[in-house]
Amino acid sequence: MWWQQRTLPAPVAASARALDRLLLMPVTGSGSPALDAALTARLRDGLQAVPGLAVVDGERSGWAVRQLQGVAGRQPDAGAVLRQVGAQRALQLDLQQRGGRWQARLRTQGDGATPEWTTGATGTPQEAVLAAVRDPRSAALLGNRAQAVQVVRLPDAALAAFGAGLIARDAGKLPDAAGHFEQATAAAPGDPWLWLALARVAAAMGEDERAADA
Repeated sequence: MWWQQRTLPAPVAASARALDRLLLMPVTGSGSPALDAALTARLRDGLQAVPGLAVVDGERSGWAVRQLQGVAGRQPDAGAVLRQVGAQRALQLDLQQRGGRWQARLRTQGDGATPEWTTGATGTPQEAVLAAVRDPRSAALLGNRAQAVQVVRLPDAALAAFGAGLIARDAGKLPDAAGHFEQATAAAPGDPWLWLALARVAAAMGEDERAADA
């Protein structure tokens, strides 16, 4: 399979010392649910590659958010989700547009977390997320680990299609999700995460040949 031949960040093995457990709340504020979903997934993938950091997976965190959202009628407070999933710290990234420029406002909760800070202005929501990742205050949140979080920039078309595919997948519309992921891989054929998303959806539909081709 194409995606199996590419190098993906290896999962961090558990050690005798308990890993830091971080909850990433859904990114909000871009004005597009698909873009928010894509940026959340890309950021989570980057965080999961940091040694010694255990990031709550998207399925579990999404379930917790939906459960509490049903009670509150809106996106729940990060602290409530933090308690639900048993993590030590939570990271919430909200995008803000001012004067045609984009900023990322980060809020944190948990052990030793800096309450809130805002990045400098950038041109797009994706650039604002990348700026937030590179901010020294984000490094401090991750325990001052030497390895930076790697979030690779995608072409806008690939990012939009990826997000649309994630929303369709989570809604159980697997054929639609596969179509969107195919658009994403066409726009960014060198990104292994997009091929992996396509292969997983194809496999879930029982289309083994299509999954093998991805």
